[in-house]
Amino acid sequence: MLKRFKNQTNKQYAIIGLGRFGTQIAKVLTQNGYEVLAVDKCESKAAALSEIATHTVVADASDEATLRRLAIDNFDVVIIAIGEDMQASIVCALCCKELGAKYIVAKASNEKHAKILEKIGINKIVIPEADSALRTAMTLINPHVSEIMELEEGYSVAEVDVPESWVGDTLVGLKIRNRYNINVLLVIRADSAAVIPEPETVFNAGDNIIIGGFSEDVKQFIRQEISE
Repeated sequence: MLKRFKNQTNKQYAIIGLGRFGTQIAKVLTQNGYEVLAVDKCESKAAALSEIATHTVVADASDEATLRRLAIDNFDVVIIAIGEDMQASIVCALCCKELGAKYIVAKASNEKHAKILEKIGINKIVIPEADSALRTAMTLINPHVSEIMELEEGYSVAEVDVPESWVGDTLVGLKIRNRYNINVLLVIRADSAAVIPEPETVFNAGDNIIIGGFSEDVKQFIRQEISE
């Protein structure tokens, strides 16, 4: 029987399938302070996350009884990251839906897979290759943008070159939030050192910045300040 997570006030995620996609999501969520249950039928994959995720379980998550024992309906978000086994992914998604999972994100291997998941009623469907292609296209359109992605509907983060006009100035001096309605989440120095910005943090030539905000505000900032 799975023990209850300690912090019942924190958002809790269940990740089913620990290939490269599922493992990366588990690491990012855990590093950002969220509680994560990581599930895979492969013991070595689960073991690889045993020191990272809140809990790891070796189990076949396409089995309804297993999902019921895991109390899958108690999690805020269930992420189905099962790889190439489309049947297992679909069965798992259907079982999670029938067991009352609150919000389900599922990885699809292709458009056909995505359409089936959509018919089941999955809340968010991700095709990693397509999403990667979209982000790549955005970086080709503007070479000063290293990465851009939508985290939730209407909210995006992007990694961009620091604008030349910011060099030598500070967060508080530039009044960034008031001027652009975005937040600077991280400053990456030319030597790859990452800095969580303070009001008096000075921007240097060669810095990259991670910004976040409503998608339209982020895009407007890129058009206005990061254009070629």
